Amino acid sequence: MGGLEYWIMTIGAKTCCIAAAGAGGATNALTKRAFNLDGLKDILVAVIVGWIAAEFFIPPIMKHWALEMIWGPAIAFVVGYSGLRLLPVLEARARKLIAGDDIKQTESEITQRRLREALLSDAGMEWLIEKEDLIKAARDERDKK
Repeated sequence: MGGLEYWIMTIGAKTCCIAAAGAGGATNALTKRAFNLDGLKDILVAVIVGWIAAEFFIPPIMKHWALEMIWGPAIAFVVGYSGLRLLPVLEARARKLIAGDDIKQTESEITQRRLREALLSDAGMEWLIEKEDLIKAARDERDKK
């Protein structure tokens, strides 16, 4: 039984995953030469992300691909190292998807009846122009990111 197997059996796989994520965060901080408070914050965030990954993310991956227990800390290390870099990307994608849903919602409000009202009344035309402006603003915001 090698070193990692010993630690998995002694302190548990989840604890090893959390420690590996912290080590990944520390490696990330060291490669960026962040030996300050920001580097410590990155390591702390990596440990928190590693804990979440050890609880909810890594076990299903390991079960799905029938990986041995020793793969858990390796996955956690990658999560800790790259997780800090991926969080802003994931947040931007989520915002983009949410903005897309807002656009679809606004577009769905524009029905044939509403278009007819827009052609026949000033109030209807103002409503349609307002909706088009909302859609344009949401698309512009989405395309910026």
